[in-house]
Amino acid sequence: MLWFAPLAVVVGACLQRASGTGVGLAVSPVLAFLFGPGPGVLITNTTTMLSVR
Repeated sequence: MLWFAPLAVVVGACLQRASGTGVGLAVSPVLAFLFGPGPGVLITNTTTMLSVR
């Protein structure tokens, strides 16, 4: 089930690129479900910082 995390990040990044919504809105629930609330939010914040260049 952890293979789903990178897929969710890629889909969230594509949605951000296409619609302008934040990657965290699409990815945060999935990562929080997979990794738990603390690590999920940390990974989401890291992903968001990396996606906004």
